[in-house]
Amino acid sequence: MGGLQLAVAAAAAAAATAAAAWEWRRRRRDGTWVVVLRGAGASLSTAGLTRDDISVLSWNILADRFAWGMTYCPPEFLAWPHRWGLVARALAAAGADVVCLQEVDAAKLEDLQQWAAGAGYSVVAQDPAGGKPSLCATLFRADRFQLWWADAKRSRAACCALLYCDSTGATQVLYVANCHLEGHPDKGADRLVQMRNTLASASRHASDEGLPPEAVSIVVAGDFNEGPGAGVAHLLGHGYAAIPGGGGKGGGGKGGGKSGGATPLGGSVASLAALAADAPGEATQPFLLQDAYRRSPAPYTRRVPRLASTIDQLWASAHAAVTTLLHAAEPGRDAGGMPHAGAPSDHHPLGVVLRFPPAAAAIV
Repeated sequence: MGGLQLAVAAAAAAAATAAAAWEWRRRRRDGTWVVVLRGAGASLSTAGLTRDDISVLSWNILADRFAWGMTYCPPEFLAWPHRWGLVARALAAAGADVVCLQEVDAAKLEDLQQWAAGAGYSVVAQDPAGGKPSLCATLFRADRFQLWWADAKRSRAACCALLYCDSTGATQVLYVANCHLEGHPDKGADRLVQMRNTLASASRHASDEGLPPEAVSIVVAGDFNEGPGAGVAHLLGHGYAAIPGGGGKGGGGKGGGKSGGATPLGGSVASLAALAADAPGEATQPFLLQDAYRRSPAPYTRRVPRLASTIDQLWASAHAAVTTLLHAAEPGRDAGGMPHAGAPSDHHPLGVVLRFPPAAAAIV
């Protein structure tokens, strides 16, 4: 048995005491139902899925260089073989069609690629040129998707377009924006610019291919480093984020922020200047999006001692139906902070099953 397989086996034994996965169903006001998966070992590859259903998992897996600063966690649980074993086991259990990972150590990318190849995934990762210590990496099932386009040169995101066949036999495209935005709590402008530019890249490709933004199927996921009521969420949900005079308001920090962006918008001079150039006094994006967790929010997505926050988000095209959500938080086990024996990162994953209408953005 190789080193990677040993690590996975050891992590499985360490996590054997985790609670079994379970689910409950919640009825929405419109009469539809959403399945909420909870607990360890939850699978997004449930029976009854069609070719119009796409499961997505997003997770900041905690770069090794940051893990060792978390001195409240015993060192044996911070060691990469232990943590990677837990990550690999969780990815295998989830069985998602598309996986968006953040904080993939550039030096550990080979571990991920080796596991992905064995599990039937292809990988699109940020270009590590320039000495990026950690990367965004998007995995997609090689037997279902074909890579059509990728933008791996962005500083804070990996963006790609995937082709797949829907239930009618039409060829569809799914854009995936996997983001890890600026982490400084006072740099909301930087986060807005990073998100706006990432979506502009996808929009340019769609436009070049004759796809109108309202018809595009897209997933925008990752560690946004601000809450669902802050500036980036407003940009995604409303198509714009207002920038009042005098530096504007928006962004948020790890604690969140109010709807529409109500915390002072700081950031680099270049970011503020870039936002000011948008028309008129707004950062804009063209896609019609929904927050997949809006009606069933996770209690937190990141937990360290004395701080629980929701800074990871997962958005999708408004024309997609959210049929399944993953709630991975375990407040009892996580109370002392993450990572811990059964959690390899300070973040929990987000997971969703989306049902896209057939031929929503057919290209053939």
